[in-house]
Amino acid sequence: MMPPSDEYESLLSRFFLNVDVSDLDRERCALFLKRAGWEALCALGTSDQIRTHLSISRAPAIKLEAAVALCEQSTKATRDAEWTLEQVCEDLKHLPHEELRGIYWGSNNNILHAQTLAVGTVDTVELSPYAALRPAFLTGSRRITLAHNHPSQVLHNSISDIAAMSRLSKIASSVGIEIDPLVVIACAD
Repeated sequence: MMPPSDEYESLLSRFFLNVDVSDLDRERCALFLKRAGWEALCALGTSDQIRTHLSISRAPAIKLEAAVALCEQSTKATRDAEWTLEQVCEDLKHLPHEELRGIYWGSNNNILHAQTLAVGTVDTVELSPYAALRPAFLTGSRRITLAHNHPSQVLHNSISDIAAMSRLSKIASSVGIEIDPLVVIACAD
């Protein structure tokens, strides 16, 4: 079997960072991506199909399936123009309830992924650290910006916002992910 190119090897090293993957599985994934590309992987669908077609074990197949699903979700959620922090903030301004969105940044300060993480009531929204960090693990992002609206038009962080961000920042820093200060948006009339 041919050794994978440096580009795919580097990509897969970051991608499988927290998953126990054998060198053979990593090499098979890199070879498949080198020969067939990302689109062919997306066409395979489920982790069982990925596992069978690439002859790899279960853990990397599940990781690849999750990446495909996240990519599809991200593509569906993205508007014609690229996601920008300004666009996310503009969207949040007009909501009658609290909502929290995550923006996941690449190493070149490009947006890898953006999604709604939690939808709340008129005056509260709760976020689990897992919901905020999972997309970062799947995309390989090392920096997250969270944007959150206040329909009450109060621009400062609430006590619960501060506590949740402190907890999330501690957990994120323990796994090498940086959390930007919370962006709070006051809703328009």
